[in-house]
Amino acid sequence: MRSAGRRLSFFLYAIGGLLLVGSFYLTLNVLDYYGTLHVTGDEIAILATGANQEDVGWPGGCTMRDIFPSSFVTATGRGIAVKFGAGKVRGLHIAQAFIGNSSSVVPLNYEDYPIALKFNGSAGINIAIGSSATSDILKDFVVQQGTGLIVSFFINDDNKTSDGPIAKPATPGWRSFYKCGGTPDPDTLMTAGFEDRSSKFVSHGVLELRIGGGS
Repeated sequence: MRSAGRRLSFFLYAIGGLLLVGSFYLTLNVLDYYGTLHVTGDEIAILATGANQEDVGWPGGCTMRDIFPSSFVTATGRGIAVKFGAGKVRGLHIAQAFIGNSSSVVPLNYEDYPIALKFNGSAGINIAIGSSATSDILKDFVVQQGTGLIVSFFINDDNKTSDGPIAKPATPGWRSFYKCGGTPDPDTLMTAGFEDRSSKFVSHGVLELRIGGGS
């Protein structure tokens, strides 16, 4: 009887463990038959860019444009926030930041006018040396797996010292562009005239894309 009781207890513990693991897994994400990562409700899928180096010397009045390839966007969900980071030498002074889907025809352009990101309700933010900041969640922004994303931000004109956004080395499939001069508005961000920075650094200023948290 003792042996049978031990076996029953072990079986119940095993079942309980499986249920606990399964519950934890489902709180993180839901995988469909094809392996697509879906994010629902307040769940978050964090897509880390791998940025770990500083690209210093950017003056005020420059727009940085980061193109994240479709292969990087492995989640489907509603809601998105962007985590920006400054390096260990200089801060990062963002006047305005925007996000949008990459064009299916010309991946380096926005599909449509980008949407402004906010930081605690404000258009811009000053990120201290070695620090980071995450934008407010755009709850209605729909992310589709396999659709590239573009993040652009305008470095503050009032900044009197050069900025140093965190970045990652040149990476196949990733693109980064910049344009100095102009104003931080969607029209400027949509126009041509950007210079390619991809051979040196990519993912300027962006540490993570956080998908989820929508309605």
